[in-house]
Amino acid sequence: MTPATTWIRYKGDGSTPSDAAVQNRGETGRYLADPKLVTAVNTALAVEQPLLVTGEPGTGKTMLAWSIASELGLGPVLEFHTRSDNQARDTLYDFDYLLRFYHAQTRDARAENLESYVRWQALGEAIRKIVEEWPSHLRVAIIGTGHLSLELGGPRQFGPHGPDPEFDRRAVEWIATGDLDNCLREVSLDSLHAPGNATHGFMDFMLMMGVAGAGAKADYVDTLDLFHTMEAYFTWYPNGVPA
Repeated sequence: MTPATTWIRYKGDGSTPSDAAVQNRGETGRYLADPKLVTAVNTALAVEQPLLVTGEPGTGKTMLAWSIASELGLGPVLEFHTRSDNQARDTLYDFDYLLRFYHAQTRDARAENLESYVRWQALGEAIRKIVEEWPSHLRVAIIGTGHLSLELGGPRQFGPHGPDPEFDRRAVEWIATGDLDNCLREVSLDSLHAPGNATHGFMDFMLMMGVAGAGAKADYVDTLDLFHTMEAYFTWYPNGVPA
């Protein structure tokens, strides 16, 4: 892990930049952080990693977030209060189906604008702000999912890796190097049954290779052997890896 070369230091003394609005969540007074907590925050800032803060209700976990945002001039804190029944999508947004149904039933013109029923949650709002900072012609991303050799049912499903490591090795090489010719020469829907009865999901990776273009090498490649398959991750950037 390479520490960030420059980073803003958090003091935890309740100060706020002169050109930034105070972020205090409506509370009065100043939040003064414990020195050990200040060290933990600055460590996370230096290595550019998240900081998990735990504690009983009312001990100041949320106030710490607001203190950091205020002192470093980061703007309002994006809060998400999770429940036991929350799903991953709930961290992004929710949709007001009842209001949309009511407007549709009453022939309200607002029912045509679906975006007005979307309520962005913390993670979704953060991603949305990042995307909106990009020029409009660069706000395009293609995301695909697929898998390598995979067997569903039978003894090969529960091995220490995918059922056909050799196929996985070649498949990763095809994708990483943009070798569409060899991939198309050796792969067909019928041939994909040999590495495992669910290996046909590899065709989704082939689709992504076609989108990237023949000979386009992946800018990022990573693999991870799991107990039943190999996870593989590939990223292509239109103009190379961003600076």
